[in-house]
Amino acid sequence: MEEEYVTVRKSKLLELKQAMDEYRLLLERLRNDLEKIKEIRQEN
Repeated sequence: MEEEYVTVRKSKLLELKQAMDEYRLLLERLRNDLEKIKEIRQEN
């Protein structure tokens, strides 16, 4: 029983870590897009 609980917890933590990594990538892309927009606005 205890072992099963630990396994479930580990897989949930892995899912959470993957979701956070994806979120971090999306934030990074968004930041880059915002920088590009700022540059374009300054050129005009």
